[in-house]
Amino acid sequence: MKNIIFLLLLSGLAHSQNKETTYYLPAIDVAAEKSQLPKSKGPLKYAINTIVNDIKINDGKSTTGQWRADKTGYSIWTINIQADNATSLDFGFKEFYLPPSATLTVYNNDETVIKGPYTGAVNKKNGYFWPGTVPGDSARIEIVVADKFKNYLTFNLANIYRGFYKFWEQPLASKSLSCNIDVNCPEGDDWENQINSVARYSFATNNGASLCTGQLINNTAQNGTPYFLTANHCGFEGATTQNQKEAIAASMNIWWNYQSLSCRTPGSAQSGTQISTAGFNDTQSGASYIANNSDSDFALVSLNQVPNSNYGVEYTGWDRSDIAPDSAVSIHHPRGHAKRIAIENNPLSITSPFASQGVNNTHLSINVWDEGLTEQGSSGGGLWNSGGLLVGQLHFGDLAQVCTDPVSDSYGRFNTSWDQGANTQSRLKEWLDPLNTGQMTLQGTGGCDAPAVSIINNSSNAVGDNLIFESQVSGGIGPYTYEWDINGDELIDGQSNTVQVRYPKQYVGNVNLSVKDSTGCESNASQAVVIEGPYLELQQLDNIRINLDLVCGNNDEVIDPGERWTSTIEVSNVGSSTATDAFVAMGVAQTSVLNGVADNYGNVVSSCDRLFIDISSTGDLIPWEAAANVTGTDAADEGSALIQLSQAFEHYGQAVNQLRASTNGFLSTSANATGGDWDNDCPLPQAPDKDNEGARIAPMHDDLRDALFYHQSFSSCPRASEMGGDLACEVFLWKGADLYDTQGVIESIDIQAILYPTTSQWVYQYSGTGFDGSSSTTGMQNPSATDGLTFACNTASSINNTDAVCTFNKNHLPESDGADFVKLEIPAIPVGNLAANQSGGNILEFSVAENATCGTSFAFNHEASVYDQGFNAGKDNIFVGTIGNNGVCNPVTHCDVADNGNDIDPRDGLWWNPNRSGNGVDLHVTNQSSLLYVMYTGNPDRSPIWYIANNAESAHNQYYNDILKVEYPGGFAANNQQIETVGWSNTTFTSDTSAIQVRRINGELSAEKIILDQFAADPTPNMHTGHYYSPSENGWGQSIITLGDVRVAIGYIYDQLGAPFWTIASGSNDGGEKTVVTADTFCPHCPSLPLDVHTIGTLRMDLNGQSNGTINEYIISYPPEAAQPQATWNKSNLSIENLVPADN
Repeated sequence: MKNIIFLLLLSGLAHSQNKETTYYLPAIDVAAEKSQLPKSKGPLKYAINTIVNDIKINDGKSTTGQWRADKTGYSIWTINIQADNATSLDFGFKEFYLPPSATLTVYNNDETVIKGPYTGAVNKKNGYFWPGTVPGDSARIEIVVADKFKNYLTFNLANIYRGFYKFWEQPLASKSLSCNIDVNCPEGDDWENQINSVARYSFATNNGASLCTGQLINNTAQNGTPYFLTANHCGFEGATTQNQKEAIAASMNIWWNYQSLSCRTPGSAQSGTQISTAGFNDTQSGASYIANNSDSDFALVSLNQVPNSNYGVEYTGWDRSDIAPDSAVSIHHPRGHAKRIAIENNPLSITSPFASQGVNNTHLSINVWDEGLTEQGSSGGGLWNSGGLLVGQLHFGDLAQVCTDPVSDSYGRFNTSWDQGANTQSRLKEWLDPLNTGQMTLQGTGGCDAPAVSIINNSSNAVGDNLIFESQVSGGIGPYTYEWDINGDELIDGQSNTVQVRYPKQYVGNVNLSVKDSTGCESNASQAVVIEGPYLELQQLDNIRINLDLVCGNNDEVIDPGERWTSTIEVSNVGSSTATDAFVAMGVAQTSVLNGVADNYGNVVSSCDRLFIDISSTGDLIPWEAAANVTGTDAADEGSALIQLSQAFEHYGQAVNQLRASTNGFLSTSANATGGDWDNDCPLPQAPDKDNEGARIAPMHDDLRDALFYHQSFSSCPRASEMGGDLACEVFLWKGADLYDTQGVIESIDIQAILYPTTSQWVYQYSGTGFDGSSSTTGMQNPSATDGLTFACNTASSINNTDAVCTFNKNHLPESDGADFVKLEIPAIPVGNLAANQSGGNILEFSVAENATCGTSFAFNHEASVYDQGFNAGKDNIFVGTIGNNGVCNPVTHCDVADNGNDIDPRDGLWWNPNRSGNGVDLHVTNQSSLLYVMYTGNPDRSPIWYIANNAESAHNQYYNDILKVEYPGGFAANNQQIETVGWSNTTFTSDTSAIQVRRINGELSAEKIILDQFAADPTPNMHTGHYYSPSENGWGQSIITLGDVRVAIGYIYDQLGAPFWTIASGSNDGGEKTVVTADTFCPHCPSLPLDVHTIGTLRMDLNGQSNGTINEYIISYPPEAAQPQATWNKSNLSIENLVPADN
């Protein structure tokens, strides 16, 4: 089996090196594939999956296919796909992005079937795209894109499905039984609305492409949301991660109204013949995953488009009552054939087919159909009671071979699906009753007259500019409501007919708009956008070392304690426009993980010291269990072993207390994993194409066999952790592994993984012979395969028996002494104005403390480039050095490096970026050495949040802070304070009223210029500026800023759930009552938007200089309706004190 897939990959690879544009896939043996079809009811498989690794375009550069230019400023990319004997081809794209101007079209060999042209409107956050089935054994894919946007075109054609069954023609050997009843027979006359809700659809999984049945379903808002209900076993039962479920939903291709236009007499020869799909063109592609549950076997998706009104579809009604119907009908597509109806005139039974698993009364069962029956492909087809309301969908039953065979069926109950799931993604209630009406039944509808919606964008699409996106709406019934998503995070950013936005960095993605009319009828529009701007990169990094020059020291060409050094940096603007008044924001690496790679979560992987622990004589030898998903191999080739851990560890926010080891050199966090995944995924993160259960820890994922597997726990680990302390560890050892693909050569590879549960650190180590990483992956990823670390993959000499590989958890990164001893003397390096494609440079200066420890390593990070328009991310470890030479130092004391170099005394008060009004920092510097600030900002959903930082680490006007989030789960009254470090910041002051701040919060980098908010004129007669709190109620307080005759008070408090929340009040600088407001704002890395301000209360306080005062009354309530999370605060006669010294 593995050899077959290996040959498929070789076939594609061999041709990809050819200059021609035809990509050949292996010929398909139609008869052999048909003979392997299951003889039981379920989805009807019609195609096999071919994994493709070499049809990609990244940043406009293709691995195969052919580019050609036309004369109008456009480029055209084409590729022909050929699979001899295939009856159809399906194409599964991932990492898919069509930029503005781009179109994609798929043609069959004679261009009688054309899919597309598709525009950037089909781009999805998950990156999946499926254009639908193309009949025949060949197809041509064509992409046209303006040269201006060519470099933004990206996709990976990862899966091609080769068909072996012409489901649109229904060959005689696979026709549905003649005793099926056409929906246009008299038996269907009373069920027209239900019939019009039902569709045949295809879907794709790693095992192939198949057919099932489903139906469009109504919701209590009756807003036309195209929810489509089907069966969980139609692809979703094998999907365990959100990413996998989204991939299956994205692959769905819907056929509406495929049915006989007349009634063929049931039982007649005519009724058993095929009906070509020619002329049946009511199709659409793609859906988004909503919910699923195996107990009642339901799956709910939302189609990517509302069905065309010309299709005449119906949104079926439903009945969630806890009763068995006295009769029922089912409407379905047997064997993918034209739509049929089955009738049961007798009462149904409520049954518990999975009672042994602890679930009861989950199904409705039909003993024997009175008229008609169901077959393969009928799965997911609806069951309606005598009132025409849906009560279930087909799960399993008998498969008749001839019409006289009795057929009984079981349908997952709608009643069970409604509210029996543990969360919203395992039940229907929240989706089909969004108004929370509690009603038991809902009638169907023909949909609604949805408005037509489009997006108008005549803006500059430049970073730093104020851009305006406008809606164009017609139809429906006004007035309309609007929901904008301007950065593709699927959160609401604006609710007007236009949205004004300023992007602080480049953005390549889509702007999305949802519009509802006054009846709740909804339409959507999406437009690809590319927001371009400056982008400053450091060039010729090796020259930093080459150009090192001693300013003061002992002249021995070694970086010694007490010395000053200088070098040069070269900066190029590789962006599209001028960077105005630009700075290169630098920082000394705070961790000892030099040359490490970080993921979005904040974990880091790097090389580290090796100390191999041989447990083959002391550890437990654990036998392999054969992988259930692989045939033709033994347990030592494709198998797994389950290990219970002595102590849980944290993996991407998940507490893990057991692991399943694979024979193929990786560990899964799911006990349901099989270990049967022999082809490594490169790079990570990447959804596995096999055994896709759980997250992955991959010391050396390769096609391995015959290893013995050992496990041992140590209360004191023989290899000390880089985090220090006498930590316990779990050691896993693959002993004597052999590479499967090196036939005739037997390797003996020892692979070791060490886990320190307390810090969630992993160490990978290697011994033996015959390995170098050229065919393996080393790293880890999260359960949804959306974030991960790759140390190396498919790279020769990337792993060895002299170094180890360490992964460090974001909350337990080893600290670096280098940051204590080495200081950048100009941490924000000015480079002036840099036009696009222009280069510049400046001086990099640093000093080494006289008491620096000899042998300490240090590194400089280019944290960000910051300019008037915004910022772009930099690069870590642009220079890595060591104090001394091989542990020998020659310190000096005459270079005057002892002073911290903080020669700027920043003014206390509220600092902000005027271009991003709605975020601000209450900032206080004490003794020019310590910085305390509260950052008032927003969450990605625009709700207000605050963070606090207080550190005494500074040098040369740069202040490093850990950023903390404070919350009280259960509410402030519960007094359950939890403090979490969520990031860091470097604030570099360039004057007493200006600074550059770089920060990383929850894995997201942001940077900007900030200045003192001079909201009133100096002097201030009654100075009260400070950071006030109540000693009797620690955990909340007020940032007070006074300038001239004006006072601003920002309250940092909590909502009723205990999450951080802030308010602001302003007015005259006295004890009079002030109106309190809060605002829907934006997060630090998000585009800025106009504030949506809400008045929520009042504040009165008296202050005594800059020392203390009294909150006379602070009463707020937001929102006023009973919504959650609500924020209420009622304080009076409360003494407060200033945390920071006066006159600072």
